[in-house]
Amino acid sequence: MATARLARFLIISACISVAVQTAAGSTESGSILDEGMKLYKAGQYSKAAFKFLDAAKKEKGKEPAAYYYLGCCYFNLKRPNDAKALFRTIISSYPASKEAALSSTMLQRIDPAPATGGSASSATDSGGAGAGKTIVMRSTSSRFSKDDSAALQKEMATLPDVVRFPFTSDPSGHMRVTAYLNDRPVEAWFDTGASAHFGKNHLKQASIPEPRGPTTDKTSGWAGEEVPVWKMSATLKIGNLTRKVPVTVEENMESTPLVGQEIIKGYQCEVDNSSHYITLRKSKTGSAAHGALDPMYDIPISTTGSGERARDFVTIQANGKQISVLIDTGASNTIFHPDDIKRLGVQIPEDAPSTLLSGVGGGVIMKQVQVRDVRLGPIRRDAFTVMVGGEGGSAIGQDFIGDKRFTIDRERKLMRFFH
Repeated sequence: MATARLARFLIISACISVAVQTAAGSTESGSILDEGMKLYKAGQYSKAAFKFLDAAKKEKGKEPAAYYYLGCCYFNLKRPNDAKALFRTIISSYPASKEAALSSTMLQRIDPAPATGGSASSATDSGGAGAGKTIVMRSTSSRFSKDDSAALQKEMATLPDVVRFPFTSDPSGHMRVTAYLNDRPVEAWFDTGASAHFGKNHLKQASIPEPRGPTTDKTSGWAGEEVPVWKMSATLKIGNLTRKVPVTVEENMESTPLVGQEIIKGYQCEVDNSSHYITLRKSKTGSAAHGALDPMYDIPISTTGSGERARDFVTIQANGKQISVLIDTGASNTIFHPDDIKRLGVQIPEDAPSTLLSGVGGGVIMKQVQVRDVRLGPIRRDAFTVMVGGEGGSAIGQDFIGDKRFTIDRERKLMRFFH
């Protein structure tokens, strides 16, 4: 244990060392690289990673330092494989730089295997023009027991038949709502692909008592890294709906909290992107209000899990083939798993732009790739840009469905688009 602590101390010291050297050699005040260094020294590694990735693309001559420090961010975000890939890229692409020597030292400390160079992996490609930044938060933990249908029916009998509340679209494309956690207002993302998830920092800001003692479970996101969490029961209110729900809390969550499945369970969920309102209606078997099925506007869904663990999937057509994707209102971008991209026969260009996505479990670099003829019901997108990477599977996000009005009808197993 002492040896591990010493190794980590030496690695962090090496990262700080290059920061001092780079800062001393910097002549450009207020550069993107300098902004990243300030965030890194403050321990805000995810935010710093965005800056370093941006600096590598926009600040000529600073690429070695930017990539080196991005590797240090990955190390601190507990993503050693991504960190090693970046350090190897620096050794291969910038062999004469001081960062190459530092990267070799870092590799020896992280992994005693030889620190040889090699071609950059797709996860570390600097990308090209048009590469951007976004945040996608997902919580995929199986932390809750199976839903008791009798208990749910009893609860639903006490809840309103119709719930309607507004949302706004923030600059990153997420659906933002005002929720009340234990009667305290909290701004959150409405995410049908996630369960209620907060950081201790959010509870503190809202003057809500924080969980104490050791963490009790783990959760994960697109990056695939598990994050220790506390489980707690809380009252969650949105619009005229108040429910007692399970909530997970991590130590510090840099992004916006999430609410989703714990609110909509037992309801049909309608999202109207024109009026910016979400409407929940109690499920009623055989409701005639929907009329006959229309194969263009009524898309079959499959639901996995139950209660807070429920997730809804549809089959989309892309590049002349079909894949199953998660309906994820909390994702600003559409994401394809690398295996699905291969199945579609889409090649990832070596110079494909890169984007750093950060969320539960740390950050992950994704490639931006265009897929032709992507279809779902009335939606047709040609030469549609998707993100490729991560460990969370494939999902359609707000860039694909964000201009439509639709209902997720679990009772009839349909995603219904309005004409």
